[in-house]
Amino acid sequence: MKFIKKHKILLIILILIIIGAVVFVAMKKKKESEMAADTGPSLETETVTRQTISNYVSITGTIAANDSQTVYAGINEVEVKDVLVEVGDEVTEGQVLAILDSSEFEDKLASARNDLSIQQQKTALSLAKAQTSYADTVEDAAYAMRDAQEAVDEAVIEYKNNETDKHYTWEDWQDAIEDYNDAEKEYNEAKKKLKKLRKNKDSVTYDGKTYFYDSDGETDSDGNEVSTLGLHDLKKVVEDLEDKMDSAQKSAEKAKHSYESAEQGLDKDLRSYSGKLEDKDDKQREEARKIRDAQAEVYSTQLDAQNSTSQLEDQIKNYEKNIEKCSIKAPISGVVTAVKIEKGDETGSEKNVICVINDTSSYKVEGSVDEYDISKLSEGLSAVIRTEATGDTEMTGKVTYVAKTPETASSSSDGESSSKSSGYPIEVLIDKIDDDVRIGMTAKTNILTKTAEDVLTVPYDCITQNLDGDYVVYAVDESKVTVAGEDQGKPGFSEASGDSEGGSGMPGGPGGRPGGPGGPPGFGGSSDDEENDISMVRAMGKEIVVEKILEADYYTAISGEGLREGMEVYKVSSSDEDDEDDDSVSIGFY
Repeated sequence: MKFIKKHKILLIILILIIIGAVVFVAMKKKKESEMAADTGPSLETETVTRQTISNYVSITGTIAANDSQTVYAGINEVEVKDVLVEVGDEVTEGQVLAILDSSEFEDKLASARNDLSIQQQKTALSLAKAQTSYADTVEDAAYAMRDAQEAVDEAVIEYKNNETDKHYTWEDWQDAIEDYNDAEKEYNEAKKKLKKLRKNKDSVTYDGKTYFYDSDGETDSDGNEVSTLGLHDLKKVVEDLEDKMDSAQKSAEKAKHSYESAEQGLDKDLRSYSGKLEDKDDKQREEARKIRDAQAEVYSTQLDAQNSTSQLEDQIKNYEKNIEKCSIKAPISGVVTAVKIEKGDETGSEKNVICVINDTSSYKVEGSVDEYDISKLSEGLSAVIRTEATGDTEMTGKVTYVAKTPETASSSSDGESSSKSSGYPIEVLIDKIDDDVRIGMTAKTNILTKTAEDVLTVPYDCITQNLDGDYVVYAVDESKVTVAGEDQGKPGFSEASGDSEGGSGMPGGPGGRPGGPGGPPGFGGSSDDEENDISMVRAMGKEIVVEKILEADYYTAISGEGLREGMEVYKVSSSDEDDEDDDSVSIGFY
């Protein structure tokens, strides 16, 4: 106590110092926390999802019958005897709608048929005579051609017989040549052995026999003298072979002569055959000319008959057509939506339309597309249709018509007229009609141009390009996410990154945080918001190179190595504006 009293002032000073230190540390931590909050803004992320996305062209059109027919009267100045339908009646194809007076055409038809019958009997007699003459000419030509063909056939037989003889003489000649060649070969071989024996004066072997130059004194194995073949024996063999060769040569020459004679005879037969063939061709041309003349006479008679009856036949056909036109039939099945004529009227230019029929078995949407979207459309594309009257009820269909040229709308101003494009007409056939849909209703139609099924997708603002020009997304890198950022549900920078004057481990380069010296822009630099966001994302995220598969209004289908469903990726630009609902959807209608 004495110590306290004695050092009271000193203790007060010490307590004040401790309190000041505590306050200083608290303020310092608060300032560091505020700086960390200022330097570590949160980044927005999106989740990689797997879904089906589509691109489509939207049009607003009108429900119309897939087929509508205006029924016209086919003839003028004829009285309407009866009208058999009223507006709202359902009719089937071929059903009679109205009846016109056909009595005048029926009278003229009967008279024309009688005149035609008389004329046909006259022409039948003339035609029969011409046809008989033609038949006789054809028969005579057949006999003449038969005789000419027989002569040709005989010449062919003679030629073939001599051709066989020629073949045999050719074979005999070739056999004789072969015999001569064999004899010549034997002679030359024996002559060669004889020459060798004379030269070496010892012995030679020919045709399995041994010939000695000097045959005297030859003994067998017992020492007895034996008879041997000598030079003179081989010489005799050569002479015999020379005679044989000469004989074979003569036989070959004789066979050759026989072959040449047969060949000459065959040439003669060929000339004879050619002559007979020419005679046949001449006869054929002559008989063909006779047939043509007779046929021409038949044809001429037929033409005369046709000319004499064609006018009457044309009149009959016209009367029959007019009678048929007096019974006006439905060209299609459907509902009568208008009747334009009454019983007792006379058909004419102003009373030409009988009625209008709409086919209610199938409907279509008629609309138009501007020049920016028409190139995306083609026949066969699928479509989804809604009407304002039926609300959310959807119908499917297919594009059945895409115009090549636009419709034009005319207008006038100050007495001058002008025209401009009002879009390219298209038609979409509805697959199955909803019971509440009616002709004339307004229809909103989405025509699907492209679809990517079961693909990984991200919002379009998660995709950017890196410095190499590749499309990339930046996945959240957990190693760079702070505890505070995780608690807030958004990633941020680590508190251990260092201060603005330098430090270690801070993204963006040595000795600096983003926005400070030595670091990338993004926390206080002078770059704009989008550049700041991209730089932050590049610093914080893991870059994944991707390929765009399909871009829809909001989502983009992508693929890339390392990309997976459920992965968190950063947006590459931020906005303070509230998100608004987009008109397009990945799967669905509007």
